[in-house]
Amino acid sequence: MICQKCNTNQGVPYTFYYGRMVDKKSETISQTANDEVFRITEYFTLGGQESVVLCSKCLRGGCVFWLLVVGLFFIGLLLSFGLSSVLYFLLISILAPVVISIAEYNSDSKTKGVQKAIEFRKTALMQQGFDTFWTPQQYANLRKNIN
Repeated sequence: MICQKCNTNQGVPYTFYYGRMVDKKSETISQTANDEVFRITEYFTLGGQESVVLCSKCLRGGCVFWLLVVGLFFIGLLLSFGLSSVLYFLLISILAPVVISIAEYNSDSKTKGVQKAIEFRKTALMQQGFDTFWTPQQYANLRKNIN
């Protein structure tokens, strides 16, 4: 499947749900002299679900990743001049991209993919009157309140 954002690379589909909040009720559960405890219940109408195909480049954000790498490279360069240590500069220059790659690999790409899919379609869906967006995990937790 081709990425719907860049239309060039192969991608993975990410599904999310959308709807409208139709009612919000607040009730006092307990009240003391200084505090009140409220329960807020929100009711939703499900608009539907949508799948957006995104490639790994669009998930990463493209240039933001490389700006971070280049920024760390220059920080290492400045620190090496302050410490007069070329070895320190080389160590930072080599370790920074490795640390970033490991952090990116360990991040939850499924959750990040769903969030990027929501960002990609949010404006168009809001123009249709939908104001609430859920990941599959959030939808499973909220399903009992959807009419």
